[in-house]
Amino acid sequence: YKQKNLGDQTMYIIYFFFFKQKTAYEMLRSLVGSEMCIRDRHGTMKQSIILLLICIIVVSFAQLKENYEGCTGEPNLGAIIDQPPSFISETKGGKRFLIQEGKKQLHIVVVQGSAYEMGYAYGQLMKKEIKQNLNNFWEYIINEVKKKINQRFPGFGVFPIDILAKKLAFQLLKQAQKWTEQYTPSRIEEELKGIAAGSGEDFQELKLTNLVPEVIKAACSIVGAWGPATKDGNLYQLRALDWDHNAPINQFPTIVVYKPTEAGSNTYANIGYAGLISMLTGFSPKLGISEKVWRSEHLKFDDRKGEPWAYVLKKVMQFGNDLNSAIDILTKSKRTCKIFVGVGSRSDNQFRGATYDYENLNAYDDKNCTMCEYGESHPQIDGVVFWDKGWQPSNNKCVGGILSSRSNGQIDAEVLYREVTGRHKTGDSQIAVFDFQRQIAYISYSEYGTGVPAYLRRLFKVDMNYFFNINP
Repeated sequence: YKQKNLGDQTMYIIYFFFFKQKTAYEMLRSLVGSEMCIRDRHGTMKQSIILLLICIIVVSFAQLKENYEGCTGEPNLGAIIDQPPSFISETKGGKRFLIQEGKKQLHIVVVQGSAYEMGYAYGQLMKKEIKQNLNNFWEYIINEVKKKINQRFPGFGVFPIDILAKKLAFQLLKQAQKWTEQYTPSRIEEELKGIAAGSGEDFQELKLTNLVPEVIKAACSIVGAWGPATKDGNLYQLRALDWDHNAPINQFPTIVVYKPTEAGSNTYANIGYAGLISMLTGFSPKLGISEKVWRSEHLKFDDRKGEPWAYVLKKVMQFGNDLNSAIDILTKSKRTCKIFVGVGSRSDNQFRGATYDYENLNAYDDKNCTMCEYGESHPQIDGVVFWDKGWQPSNNKCVGGILSSRSNGQIDAEVLYREVTGRHKTGDSQIAVFDFQRQIAYISYSEYGTGVPAYLRRLFKVDMNYFFNINP
């Protein structure tokens, strides 16, 4: 961090004990190991306790000085969950795994074949979870509609409002289906048919459920950092999903790794929820992708007749190989509503942000982002493209302050998942940070039942290279 003079006493403690200042989470991460080494070296518990207390004092001072204007949260200092995956079950064309520590679980499914075959294997392997998650999701959607009705028409009867809310929810999604059906790739329909056959769930209900992202947009933050901005020059990407951390679809956080046999396809992962094939967050040996809502007073409406944006992102992951091909797919698609898109490429070792709407697709690098409206709250940073969770321009200095203070080769995955998400309180529903060269993903979801935001929870460290190379 850029250092500030906190007074002679603070500087004295840091100089005397460390000779070099560290970040708060770097100190905390090593406290247990340091205490053990101290005890071995000096032989007395008393000395260990004194020095450990000094560590804690220094950490407290470090946390106090590392303030950024506009930030309302604190760094996420929770230990990473680094557990090996357990094999759970398999079927033809599919294998299921679980990463678990206590009650914290992350489901991972690897499927291979045609769209229908992959869907069928997925449905068989996650039958129970898909059924429960669909129930959770529809109950949530109907309750949200009921809230809106009560706000507009207070005093509406309980029985009529239940019927009306369910009818309105279905009608809204059926209208979205009508607008998008002719533009939706057949492989999407085939995969959903496979899931329905494998799980025993209703095909039409699955279709409507997967259109929810098209009609409900999320805030979210996007960051890509590489080259001069990062510790090792490699590319890192943050996807922070800000939607509703109380939504019960978080009961079964699920990564589906697809290995399609369709010509021209790539292996890729959809980091989402059981039963939802819509792409909100994607990672592969080649690309990473994420999105956020694009709200602006200058943009008054969307054209809903086209391919749902979550299916376009899925198409990019399946067929994109680098930045050029990813941008080309986005450009040539029949787009609908307005979003920001972030795309990272392992081979290019760079990241691009894009504004996406029914009329235009414009991609930006770290120097030409006109939609970033460079200034104090959104500084231009070599090797960094970002948008925070607010409406753009948000005029919030938090994320820009963190990234600019670390832009001289200090950004890495840990800065993104501890500092940016924790301090900006972004990623209430889901956090994913991608280390492209090592093929590592750091992932967190909000907690089912309690609604504890993802940015306050410990993250799973997932070796995606292992799953990308599994043959079901």
